[in-house]
Amino acid sequence: KAFRDRQEARGKTESVITFDNVIDEFRAAASVTYLDELTEDIILRWYAALRKRGNSDRTINNKHTSLFGFLRWCGIETKKLAARAPKYTEKCVEIYNSAELKAFFASLTEPYHRIVFETLLKTGMRMQEAMFLEWHDINFARGTITMNEKNDLGFVIKDRAGRTLPIPADLVEHLRTWKEKHGERLVLGTSNDTSNWKWLPLLKRLVRKAGLNCGHCQRCREQGECE
Repeated sequence: KAFRDRQEARGKTESVITFDNVIDEFRAAASVTYLDELTEDIILRWYAALRKRGNSDRTINNKHTSLFGFLRWCGIETKKLAARAPKYTEKCVEIYNSAELKAFFASLTEPYHRIVFETLLKTGMRMQEAMFLEWHDINFARGTITMNEKNDLGFVIKDRAGRTLPIPADLVEHLRTWKEKHGERLVLGTSNDTSNWKWLPLLKRLVRKAGLNCGHCQRCREQGECE
């Protein structure tokens, strides 16, 4: 709790959410009471458990970084547990073509799903920028979105650089219509007007439903969830 409070005080909201998930997974795999009981074998067993559950090498690297930041804060000599973080290969991103995008949006039945992914697609916003987007960030008359930090929400813009993005005319109208029924603080928030951190798993489910899984990656073959 002290570690979480420290992270929150530093405005590291995403780090806190990631840490909560990581520490729950790790405690289940480690099965020890005290940190000084940890061994390299336990860490390796945790990596193996993550892989078995379908975590990619990059995800495991991210979870390692989150956990080991906590361990170092606790005064643990982490070099004895793992000399370095697990490596991963940066993969090329496959871009959907126009026909695939058309099929994806045609498969959506929930208005919320459509406005979320249309906004991400047509503005080029980073995911967290969209998660913390507020109505006052949108200038409907000019057709622009201005990205601002939200210090009270713990959102900090990457590289500390605000920016203004153009919005296509059709998206302007869709957002205007969305506001009429969803005029809370956050444009794309949850029903409780909080940031929605579940878009990526949601997208994977919707892609599978639309029949757009690639069919050849390891996750497709083993879990039916495209990487």
